[in-house]
Amino acid sequence: MISVVSPPFLKAEGCRREVAAFYQHALDQGGLWHGDRSRLLKVVKTPVEMREVPAPLSEIFARLPDFNFFELDADTGRVREFDESFGPVVAVIRARDEEHATWPSCAASRRAASSGSATSSSW
Repeated sequence: MISVVSPPFLKAEGCRREVAAFYQHALDQGGLWHGDRSRLLKVVKTPVEMREVPAPLSEIFARLPDFNFFELDADTGRVREFDESFGPVVAVIRARDEEHATWPSCAASRRAASSGSATSSSW
């Protein structure tokens, strides 16, 4: 599962529940890790303070490495999210995250993806 962390993600209770359910299912099926690879990936689109991440996600995410899709400007310290100027793959990820944030639950994204009507960031 790929979880795209951003402020809208933290506000989406359904998405948070889905990550927690996936985590528990992974534990029940032999563990979160397969060798040295996690079954759950944490992509950070926009940095968030760990104190803003509610339990149980804070405990789950603390165990995972960050895959940052932003950079900090060395001169100003400002966050610059990757966008289309970084290449076509980032444009696809941005579209998925924006669409994902407007859905009432992440489960809806899976249903839409399986019907071919939309894409999902939870594969």
